[in-house]
Amino acid sequence: MTTKGLAFVCLLLMGCSGSAQDTRTPKGTIDPVDDAQVELTLAQAGKVFKLYRGRIYRVNEHSGRWDFVAEGYDPDFYEKNYVEQDGAIFRKHENGKLYRVRREFSGDFEDARTIRDLIGRWSKGWLWPEISKTLTPRNTEP
Repeated sequence: MTTKGLAFVCLLLMGCSGSAQDTRTPKGTIDPVDDAQVELTLAQAGKVFKLYRGRIYRVNEHSGRWDFVAEGYDPDFYEKNYVEQDGAIFRKHENGKLYRVRREFSGDFEDARTIRDLIGRWSKGWLWPEISKTLTPRNTEP
């Protein structure tokens, strides 16, 4: 399974647990969209799932229509919450003020082939996530 596929399964599981909220449009069934617009397709346990604009759909094997499963993420999150000006990034506050982002996080999961690749070995087993090493905050100010 690819890293994208692994991430998709995680989104699917989190969404199915009821933790995701969908506020953009009503949940339900939609007609299939062009494959070029689909971010990821995954077959799991005989069912086909599609990730489209942050939403996870299960393809209905009888009608071919897509049944909404979960909201994986908001594809417009960055545009709604951040703005870039003069090479700096600012967080938008609901009152209209902009606050400069002073810390930056980076992580690289592209080389992970399995979930174990994201977790470092500790003395008693798989306990310490590698994420803690890759997502180290650093001040971007000179």
